[in-house]
Amino acid sequence: MGNLSKFTEATRDFEGENREASLDQKLASWMLAFYSVRSAKPAVAAVSRHGGGQVTLDSFIRYFDFPMYLTTAWVPYLLSDIPTVSLFNNFPSRKLVKAFDANLEEIPQEYAEHPFGIIVQLKGISRGLVLHDWQYNDFEESPEGLKKPCVRMVWTRKKGNQSEVPGFLVLEPFEQMLRSIRWSPPNVGKD
Repeated sequence: MGNLSKFTEATRDFEGENREASLDQKLASWMLAFYSVRSAKPAVAAVSRHGGGQVTLDSFIRYFDFPMYLTTAWVPYLLSDIPTVSLFNNFPSRKLVKAFDANLEEIPQEYAEHPFGIIVQLKGISRGLVLHDWQYNDFEESPEGLKKPCVRMVWTRKKGNQSEVPGFLVLEPFEQMLRSIRWSPPNVGKD
């Protein structure tokens, strides 16, 4: 019985890694289109070289010096782990928050001072949800080009002895977050 559970766990981990890699590449490719650099062939080739032949979030972030470090995570049974009541009453114990904190420790050193976000797929939310610590200047301002109502959930956290733990976290659709960040890739010809 013990070997079967180890095999099941290893299979689940492998599937999760494949889903994360697939989501990572899809989102990086979508970001190239979102920021109108997909047709800038030299930029896309350079981003791909930074990603070992693949366009990844990490290669996009590094090549264009994106102001936030992003990663993806596969959180099994996410929908059942984040019912509304649990988000309000027991947020720190949610799998998504634990994945955020675990990935926070894995940020490359050169991005340690940047805001951080973790993107997860969620059925019904195009391009997924992002849990992040980006400091918005104005929560009341609606993101440009957003066709749906703007919905954000903001949690404050006790920092305790860990100065690297963000004092707040925001959960929102990934596309909505990108539309809220006033940034454009430097030195890239637009479509």
